[in-house]
Amino acid sequence: MQGEKTLNGVIHLLKGKRSAQTIQDISLFQCEDITASLKRYSFQELKNLSHQMKNKNMLEECSLNTVSLTAEGCLKLKELSAVYHFPTEFNGLKYEWNHVAASFWEDLSLLVQTVSHLKDNNYRFLPVSVKKQSQQQVKQLLKTNGSIVDIGQALVKDLKQILHLSSDQKANLFVKKLTSSQRTGRTYSQLSMPFQQDPHYTEIIFWAIVHQIITKVSQTPEEYSILPILLPLEMKEQLVTDTARKTKEHLDKGLDLQRIANARGLKISTIEDHIVELSIHDPGFNTNVFITEEAKLLIQQTADLLQTTRLKPIKDNLGDRFSYFQIRVALSQKLKGVVRT
Repeated sequence: MQGEKTLNGVIHLLKGKRSAQTIQDISLFQCEDITASLKRYSFQELKNLSHQMKNKNMLEECSLNTVSLTAEGCLKLKELSAVYHFPTEFNGLKYEWNHVAASFWEDLSLLVQTVSHLKDNNYRFLPVSVKKQSQQQVKQLLKTNGSIVDIGQALVKDLKQILHLSSDQKANLFVKKLTSSQRTGRTYSQLSMPFQQDPHYTEIIFWAIVHQIITKVSQTPEEYSILPILLPLEMKEQLVTDTARKTKEHLDKGLDLQRIANARGLKISTIEDHIVELSIHDPGFNTNVFITEEAKLLIQQTADLLQTTRLKPIKDNLGDRFSYFQIRVALSQKLKGVVRT
């Protein structure tokens, strides 16, 4: 991020915080792949890790409390990049941001466990997922898709077919995370040997496999019997937050920003955040009412010239011709359409 974000801002992106600022950062810095990639770690855990990096002279604070890798940090990154390869199948914005991957895995792992136990006539077991939604999904699937034997055979066929897309090591990782009537799914530590003996890296690899499965099944659902049924409803949702959608409803009625803020009991700055969010993730959203195409181009060219996406340097260069809000809209439009889908 070229030393332009605070440590908290970086952590919020890696954890997938649903805020207007994070949404804009994802687009501006083209971080769609790694968005929410570390959401399973607490904020404090990531904060502690940053402190360790500072103590080892790999991370430093810059002006305005932003952070950047030091020369030593860049060297370490290059060294690690030769060993750890971030999987190309991992798409954090698409599958982690809205918890699509987690939902799919919970339903699939519960289905595998349930079918396995029922085939063995074992009707009492501790489910791997206690979420009511997952349990209802599996119950409904079992009621409407034939006998347990038929479902089991179809599921095995689907999984064999889809896992042929992965290496033997990755397929083995995925299968051994599943729980059946015969064994409990293994931990990342137990499965980390082929993946640099690193449980954290193993976890990223695992979720990349889940992402790949969802991608393939959603692209060619006709090739599978059971897996398409498990695709989460969240996949149909846009990346726009509910509160931004409500603001858009008011905009569609012709209300200006002040009237929308009054109607919703929010600050104008919050409504502006929603507009930037809509600008990034709503393909049909028209921003010309807030700033002309010529002004957008000028702001974008200035950002390129200054080699920054920070608002203050751009504002200082352009003077009082544009508000911070207009600059944000222009920058959001600059990268509109680069979000990977």
